[in-house]
Amino acid sequence: EVLVEAINEIRRRQEQASADQAQKAIVDQHKEIFDDAMTPVGGNPQGDVTIVEFFDYHCGYCKQVQPSMESLIKEDGKIRVVFKELPILAPESRIAAAGALAAQRQGKYTLMHNALMSARGTLTKARVPQFEADFPGGVPPYDFRKHSRAYTPDAKPAVFEMKYSK
Repeated sequence: EVLVEAINEIRRRQEQASADQAQKAIVDQHKEIFDDAMTPVGGNPQGDVTIVEFFDYHCGYCKQVQPSMESLIKEDGKIRVVFKELPILAPESRIAAAGALAAQRQGKYTLMHNALMSARGTLTKARVPQFEADFPGGVPPYDFRKHSRAYTPDAKPAVFEMKYSK
Protein backbone atom coordinates (compact mmCIF):
# COMPACT_ATOMS: atom_id res chain seq x y z
CA GLU A 1 0.00 0.00 0.00
CA VAL A 2 2.86 2.40 0.78
CA LEU A 3 4.44 1.63 -2.61
CA VAL A 4 1.19 2.31 -4.44
CA GLU A 5 0.82 5.65 -2.65
CA ALA A 6 4.43 6.57 -3.46
CA ILE A 7 3.98 5.68 -7.14
CA ASN A 8 0.74 7.67 -7.31
CA GLU A 9 2.45 10.68 -5.72
CA ILE A 10 5.34 10.48 -8.21
CA ARG A 11 2.84 10.37 -11.10
CA ARG A 12 0.92 13.32 -9.67
CA ARG A 13 4.12 15.36 -9.37
CA GLN A 14 5.18 14.46 -12.91
CA GLU A 15 1.77 15.48 -14.27
CA GLN A 16 1.90 18.74 -12.34
CA ALA A 17 5.42 19.48 -13.59
CA SER A 18 4.28 18.84 -17.16
CA ALA A 19 1.25 21.11 -16.73
CA ASP A 20 3.44 23.83 -15.19
CA GLN A 21 5.87 23.56 -18.09
CA ALA A 22 3.06 23.87 -20.65
CA GLN A 23 1.59 26.86 -18.82
CA LYS A 24 4.99 28.55 -18.73
CA ALA A 25 5.40 28.00 -22.49
CA ILE A 26 2.02 29.65 -23.11
CA VAL A 27 2.93 32.63 -20.92
CA ASP A 28 6.39 32.94 -22.51
CA GLN A 29 4.90 32.85 -26.02
CA HIS A 30 1.72 34.84 -25.36
CA LYS A 31 2.44 37.43 -28.06
CA GLU A 32 3.26 34.78 -30.68
CA ILE A 33 0.16 32.76 -29.82
CA PHE A 34 -2.43 35.52 -29.49
CA ASP A 35 -1.09 38.60 -31.32
CA ASP A 36 1.17 37.52 -34.21
CA ALA A 37 0.35 39.88 -37.09
CA MET A 38 1.04 37.11 -39.63
CA THR A 39 -1.48 34.71 -38.09
CA PRO A 40 -4.96 34.57 -39.63
CA VAL A 41 -7.79 35.79 -37.39
CA GLY A 42 -11.46 34.98 -37.85
CA GLY A 43 -14.70 35.94 -36.20
CA ASN A 44 -14.60 39.41 -34.66
CA PRO A 45 -10.99 40.70 -34.66
CA GLN A 46 -11.89 42.92 -31.67
CA GLY A 47 -13.83 40.17 -29.89
CA ASP A 48 -13.90 40.02 -26.11
CA VAL A 49 -13.11 36.29 -26.07
CA THR A 50 -10.24 34.72 -28.02
CA ILE A 51 -10.15 31.08 -29.07
CA VAL A 52 -6.81 29.83 -30.37
CA GLU A 53 -7.37 26.89 -32.69
CA PHE A 54 -4.39 24.62 -33.40
CA PHE A 55 -5.22 22.28 -36.26
CA ASP A 56 -4.09 20.17 -39.19
CA TYR A 57 -6.23 19.93 -42.33
CA HIS A 58 -5.76 16.15 -42.25
CA CYS A 59 -6.97 15.79 -38.65
CA GLY A 60 -10.29 13.98 -38.35
CA TYR A 61 -10.97 15.44 -34.90
CA CYS A 62 -10.26 18.96 -36.17
CA LYS A 63 -12.69 18.42 -39.02
CA GLN A 64 -15.33 17.06 -36.62
CA VAL A 65 -15.27 20.19 -34.47
CA GLN A 66 -15.28 22.62 -37.42
CA PRO A 67 -19.10 22.87 -37.84
CA SER A 68 -19.45 23.63 -34.12
CA MET A 69 -16.76 26.32 -34.34
CA GLU A 70 -18.50 27.92 -37.34
CA SER A 71 -21.84 27.92 -35.49
CA LEU A 72 -20.30 29.38 -32.36
CA ILE A 73 -18.64 32.19 -34.33
CA LYS A 74 -21.92 33.00 -36.12
CA GLU A 75 -24.03 32.89 -32.93
CA ASP A 76 -21.70 35.02 -30.80
CA GLY A 77 -20.40 38.06 -32.63
CA LYS A 78 -17.84 38.76 -29.91
CA ILE A 79 -15.56 35.78 -30.50
CA ARG A 80 -12.11 36.24 -32.02
CA VAL A 81 -10.51 33.09 -33.44
CA VAL A 82 -6.76 32.83 -33.94
CA PHE A 83 -5.96 30.11 -36.48
CA LYS A 84 -2.67 28.29 -35.84
CA GLU A 85 -1.67 25.99 -38.66
CA LEU A 86 -0.04 22.89 -37.21
CA PRO A 87 0.78 20.72 -40.26
CA ILE A 88 2.14 17.60 -38.60
CA LEU A 89 0.01 14.63 -39.66
CA ALA A 90 1.06 14.14 -43.28
CA PRO A 91 3.38 15.69 -45.87
CA GLU A 92 0.24 17.00 -47.60
CA SER A 93 -0.66 18.87 -44.42
CA ARG A 94 2.04 21.41 -45.26
CA ILE A 95 0.58 21.79 -48.75
CA ALA A 96 -2.89 22.49 -47.34
CA ALA A 97 -1.49 24.97 -44.79
CA ALA A 98 0.46 26.76 -47.52
CA GLY A 99 -2.68 26.98 -49.66
CA ALA A 100 -4.67 28.46 -46.80
CA LEU A 101 -1.95 31.01 -46.03
CA ALA A 102 -1.72 31.92 -49.73
CA ALA A 103 -5.48 32.52 -49.67
CA GLN A 104 -4.95 34.76 -46.63
CA ARG A 105 -2.76 37.05 -48.72
CA GLN A 106 -5.72 37.35 -51.09
CA GLY A 107 -8.16 38.13 -48.26
CA LYS A 108 -9.84 34.71 -48.53
CA TYR A 109 -8.39 32.79 -45.58
CA THR A 110 -11.69 31.95 -43.88
CA LEU A 111 -13.20 30.71 -47.14
CA MET A 112 -10.18 28.51 -47.84
CA HIS A 113 -9.95 27.30 -44.24
CA ASN A 114 -13.61 26.26 -44.22
CA ALA A 115 -13.29 24.60 -47.63
CA LEU A 116 -10.20 22.63 -46.59
CA MET A 117 -11.78 21.61 -43.27
CA SER A 118 -14.88 20.38 -45.12
CA ALA A 119 -12.85 18.47 -47.71
CA ARG A 120 -12.58 14.72 -47.58
CA GLY A 121 -9.54 12.81 -48.71
CA THR A 122 -5.93 13.86 -49.17
CA LEU A 123 -5.31 17.53 -49.92
CA THR A 124 -2.66 17.39 -52.62
CA LYS A 125 -0.72 20.12 -54.42
CA ALA A 126 -3.05 19.72 -57.41
CA ARG A 127 -6.25 19.65 -55.33
CA VAL A 128 -5.75 22.57 -52.90
CA PRO A 129 -5.88 25.42 -55.49
CA GLN A 130 -9.10 23.97 -56.97
CA PHE A 131 -11.08 25.06 -53.90
CA GLU A 132 -10.67 28.71 -54.87
CA ALA A 133 -12.83 28.24 -57.96
CA ASP A 134 -15.87 28.01 -55.67
CA PHE A 135 -15.20 31.26 -53.79
CA PRO A 136 -17.73 34.07 -54.28
CA GLY A 137 -16.40 36.57 -56.79
CA GLY A 138 -13.62 34.18 -57.70
CA VAL A 139 -10.03 34.48 -56.68
CA PRO A 140 -7.20 35.06 -59.12
CA PRO A 141 -5.19 31.88 -59.62
CA TYR A 142 -1.89 31.86 -57.83
CA ASP A 143 1.47 30.30 -58.45
CA PHE A 144 1.54 27.63 -55.76
CA ARG A 145 5.36 27.49 -55.71
CA LYS A 146 5.54 31.23 -55.12
CA HIS A 147 2.83 31.37 -52.45
CA SER A 148 3.68 28.09 -50.75
CA ARG A 149 6.65 29.85 -49.17
CA ALA A 150 4.10 30.61 -46.43
CA TYR A 151 5.56 27.51 -44.82
CA THR A 152 9.24 26.82 -45.19
CA PRO A 153 11.73 25.68 -42.56
CA ASP A 154 13.07 29.22 -42.06
CA ALA A 155 9.87 31.25 -42.58
CA LYS A 156 6.87 30.10 -40.57
CA PRO A 157 4.69 33.17 -40.11
CA ALA A 158 1.40 31.54 -39.14
CA VAL A 159 2.56 28.03 -38.43
CA PHE A 160 2.96 27.51 -34.72
CA GLU A 161 5.80 25.63 -33.12
CA MET A 162 5.95 25.22 -29.35
CA LYS A 163 9.33 26.31 -28.02
CA TYR A 164 10.12 24.91 -24.62
CA SER A 165 12.63 22.45 -23.29
CA LYS A 166 12.16 19.56 -20.94
